[in-house]
Amino acid sequence: MNHIPFSLIDGTTLGSDQNRADLYQLFSPVSELGPARIAVSINAETGNVFYRDHTKVLTEFGVPISVGAVYNSQGVPAWRVASAARLEPVQGQLNTAGSTVTYVASDGCAILYSFDAAQNVYVAVGAGAEGNSRLTHQEDGTWKREEIGSGLQETFDVSLRQTGLLDRQARGWLFTYNEEHQLSQVSGTSGQSVLYDYTDGTVRVVIVRMVLRYLLP
Repeated sequence: MNHIPFSLIDGTTLGSDQNRADLYQLFSPVSELGPARIAVSINAETGNVFYRDHTKVLTEFGVPISVGAVYNSQGVPAWRVASAARLEPVQGQLNTAGSTVTYVASDGCAILYSFDAAQNVYVAVGAGAEGNSRLTHQEDGTWKREEIGSGLQETFDVSLRQTGLLDRQARGWLFTYNEEHQLSQVSGTSGQSVLYDYTDGTVRVVIVRMVLRYLLP
């Protein structure tokens, strides 16, 4: 019988990126398997099984995105195509004490933000998230998420969909959507892109590394 190696993680959210693995590395050091980069993690605290399949990590000037399928046994839906993050609607009155916003990462991890009146921003709360990032609601109705240490910025439109993942020099990735509000393209500022085609309940992902243009005589 074949067995797929797995790693143990610890935390209260879905996915793996925001959950701790250091407590269990001695017992389960395997993180990825084979060229398909299959990764299986079991959350010892919640029982969630996280599965990452045929994942490709693309970078633009050091800004990474993961392209592939992820599964969370406790997620709704359980399977999702990983690339773009999103925000959940504001709970409470916008930009007032006590209101909260939930950020959902591409792997399904959810981080709660609470409004800080002194800073006039939403700050991350919860174990392992405090002080790492902040969310700001812009005058035009869009949102911006900033990571304090790295300086990475994520932007979200008025529909709470991710539109950008950029560094301090505005280099990175831009996200566009089709008429059904599905992610249709992720474009790198250097020219590479990821295309998504939805047909008959399936999604086809095409990675374009480089676009060449020639001036013909």
